[in-house]
Amino acid sequence: MMAFQDRYNTLCYSLDLSEKMKRIAILLILFFISLTLSSRLKFRASVKENVDLYYTITSLDKMLSVNYQQSIEFLNINSPYTTYFLVDGQKLRTSRLIDREEFCRIKLCENSQCYPCEIYIDFVLKENNQPRDIISLILTIEDVNEFRPEFFDQIIHLNISEGVPGMYRCYTIDDLLYVNV
Repeated sequence: MMAFQDRYNTLCYSLDLSEKMKRIAILLILFFISLTLSSRLKFRASVKENVDLYYTITSLDKMLSVNYQQSIEFLNINSPYTTYFLVDGQKLRTSRLIDREEFCRIKLCENSQCYPCEIYIDFVLKENNQPRDIISLILTIEDVNEFRPEFFDQIIHLNISEGVPGMYRCYTIDDLLYVNV
């Protein structure tokens, strides 16, 4: 009976040891994965909506010290951003009209937040046509007021009924600036 107990204890100890080794191995793998993900090169850039076609948003030389043998490519060529942007060697350019309102409507802004409208694009940094690193770019699409309000009447009469009787005269900014005192 004692020999059986000794064998059982030895077997349990070796199982405990192998379980510990598995756990340590898993922790090491997770550690290296987190190092890999956190070592990505991360950058920010911004572009105003409605810029010209093929407008250069950013280039590698603004992000890194580069040599002529380096280039970038989209990490995911099926990304919806590839229809709006193109990579031209070391430059990221617009390939069609950038409209922040459209990005919001079709939910291209990250986390469905449109203020600010930020999109996350990942690129492969290549050197001599070989993948070297991953670049993550957070691109902010800046709103431009393309529909400036126009007022055709110089004077607008409003009836304010919040318990205050009477008519009030509203002035345009130009009227107020050029008032003779």
